Amino acid sequence: MNKIRNILGLVLLVGITTIEMCRAQEVLEYQKPSETVMKLLSNPTLQEKLSPDKKYVLTLESSENSEVFLSEGEIHHLAGIKFEAKTQLSPDLKVFTAISIKEAGTQEEVSIAGMPQEAFLLDAQWSPNSRYVALVMFEGYTASLWLVDLHDFSCKRLLNRQLGFSLVSEKLIEWEGGSQFLICAVKSQENIEKPIQEKTLKKPVIHESTGQRIVQRSYHGLLKSEFDERMFDFIGSSQLVRIGVNGLIEEIGQVGILLDFDISPDGQYVKAHFAKKPYSFNYTVHRFPSNIEIFQIGSESRKEIQLSAVTRPLGRDAAYDVPRGFQWRSDQDASLFWVEALDGGDPERDVKVRDRVVEWGAPFEDNPKVIANLGNRFDRMYWINDSLAVVTEKWWKDRRMRWLLLNPVQAAILDTLTTYSSDSYFEGPGRPMWKKEGGRRSLLFIDDCILVSRNTYDEEHGVLPVLEKWNIFNGERKTVWKSSPPYFETAEAWVGDYENVKIIISRQGQRQPRHLVMLDLKSSDEAILTKGDVSKELLMEGVIEQELEFRRSDGVTLQATLYYHKDSLQNRGKLPGLVYAYPVDFQEKEKASEVFWSPYFYAYALNFQKILAFSGIAVLDYASFPVIAEGGNYPNDYFLEQIQLNAIAIAQASANTSVVDTTNMAVMGHSYGAFLVANLLTHSKLFKTGVALSGAYNRSLTPFGFQREYRTYWEAQELYHNISPFQQANKLQSPILLIHGEDDNNHGTQYQQSVRYYEALKGLGKTVRFVSLPYEGHVYQRKESKAHVYWEIDNWLQKHLRKDEKFFSRKEALSEEGYNLSNKLMPLSN
Repeated sequence: MNKIRNILGLVLLVGITTIEMCRAQEVLEYQKPSETVMKLLSNPTLQEKLSPDKKYVLTLESSENSEVFLSEGEIHHLAGIKFEAKTQLSPDLKVFTAISIKEAGTQEEVSIAGMPQEAFLLDAQWSPNSRYVALVMFEGYTASLWLVDLHDFSCKRLLNRQLGFSLVSEKLIEWEGGSQFLICAVKSQENIEKPIQEKTLKKPVIHESTGQRIVQRSYHGLLKSEFDERMFDFIGSSQLVRIGVNGLIEEIGQVGILLDFDISPDGQYVKAHFAKKPYSFNYTVHRFPSNIEIFQIGSESRKEIQLSAVTRPLGRDAAYDVPRGFQWRSDQDASLFWVEALDGGDPERDVKVRDRVVEWGAPFEDNPKVIANLGNRFDRMYWINDSLAVVTEKWWKDRRMRWLLLNPVQAAILDTLTTYSSDSYFEGPGRPMWKKEGGRRSLLFIDDCILVSRNTYDEEHGVLPVLEKWNIFNGERKTVWKSSPPYFETAEAWVGDYENVKIIISRQGQRQPRHLVMLDLKSSDEAILTKGDVSKELLMEGVIEQELEFRRSDGVTLQATLYYHKDSLQNRGKLPGLVYAYPVDFQEKEKASEVFWSPYFYAYALNFQKILAFSGIAVLDYASFPVIAEGGNYPNDYFLEQIQLNAIAIAQASANTSVVDTTNMAVMGHSYGAFLVANLLTHSKLFKTGVALSGAYNRSLTPFGFQREYRTYWEAQELYHNISPFQQANKLQSPILLIHGEDDNNHGTQYQQSVRYYEALKGLGKTVRFVSLPYEGHVYQRKESKAHVYWEIDNWLQKHLRKDEKFFSRKEALSEEGYNLSNKLMPLSN
């Protein structure tokens, strides 16, 4: 009898286990949230482009969740680049669903004859003279070039060929300075046969290292076979063409794997960057052998710079060991400059000069000349005139940035203008104002001064942007304009000559979206140029916003923005809380304590997590999660300790709002934020659940560094182990929702990270749900995906953020971990 009972028990157990295994995996139709949330998700987003003469505004409309037609079919992952099979374009290109042209200020719409009605837009570019708008229209599975002429308000097809794109810069079109010609890439496959996958046995693929130390991070979508190489040639090749507004077409160079292209300021030369064979199965196309080719318009002249396959040592301060960063000098007709690493790109080498800047001018007959020698890594160049420029250099290890005054003729550094921390919001000198003359562009230079738009901080008004006149010879600064409350305003551009001083500012207020205004600095007269996007205002009515500023136990100032719906409190009392966060490392406590806040930010700006307020959740958005180096060590040496300090401080600040139920809190993050979520649920008892989007959880799978950690696994093996949620999976204390795009090509967050983490948690009996999104990359694009992700998160939070007396309270959690709640919150006022 006992034997029969045991057998029946075993059968019953097997049956139950089978049922549970079946329940553990399902293929679910895409789900939709409530109608209100769908309206918010589907609400159009407007992008405004002011014409160069400031007379017209081009408005592009797109829904954050509009159908992304480029990701409907098969996706090819080749050499680190994604191609949609039918269009042969990047599936990540943004699709606009509507276009309009209005007169600036009056917002009166201009009627354009001949505009295609059943097409979608991929790009729109004003010509420099403001007469034309070049449109890349998406018709069926073909991207074609159209032209709007504001002389007669007409639109016509300019090129009836399938457009391609540059694989690295993802550029589609570029105007020449004279506004009579465009450069673009077109698909040209007449001489390239589409490869057919042969049904034969695969051949061995050999990888070999001969003792040279070559380190690299893990990359997704590399070439794996001869067939991949042939497909890459077929789908990735394009032909550069020059097309006039009259429709005349001229081919430039040969068909090739185009990485980038740029037109010289005078419009007489085109610089193109092509990948060359042999291709690599170990690296992305960015590191293939390549050529920089310079074509003279209307001539057979062609110059070439051959670059070998790239090796890049490990480290944030490392650089390519081949010439890099080829650009046209913006203040000259046609002069190319680039950067060469004299230390082989290795930051560990002790050298006096790390980077040098080299210039090569048209007609490119003489030898290139050195115009700058730098002790740190080159950052960027601001040209003033023939013999004066500002060059910036950086060194990430100590977070130092330097602006240097340069005489490029003599290759002489004249002075160090400023040194500041790249971690600071406010130390930097700002963003310089430019002047344009034809196709040329140089810094606005008046009375030995440049003008810079930068941020200052005011105790009452928060971030306060200013425009300063900065004498680059004696260092004197003078404020010529500053933002005026109750608005948050930023100087964007200088207009006119030195006598008639006008600037374009961007302006926003609590109930005014960001828009552009022309301001006369002498008379204070102003003209509204653009309207801004007010489409979300009615939809967001009822959402309360509150800025929180607080301190953690060691005195570091933190901030978060609290969102909740006013009706939720009436119905439920205190609300369950959701912390959305992303960890950032710092070298200094002072920089980590800086807050970027203004009471005049537009209140109706929308993001994904803010919408959760409509589900009765109190959202603590973009909560500060600094991780700060101490005692000359690395920030990540204190990662686990400090993320818990941040979480405790946020929980305490939430309790002080009288809105958030701190016994029912969740944490959510994307990418490195997902890594944060998993660690908080593993090492802390503050959160009942978490949502991790597109994260990485096993740091042994990123052995040559991750995020801003550049020690290898073998140099910091204990650290890698301790902060890897996968290695600590048995310690997970709360349910977790994992979401990941199957086509994630971000090298640090490959899809298999979530697969393996889920399998580990499932095997350990933890509560976990894993949502795998087809066709999606690191950031989710498709309408169905975004709606479904919201549905998943909302359902998960509603399920797990319930009153549960069995779940430990916040005070119990804090006391269990040895923290004294009463001593943790430090008031900001004295």
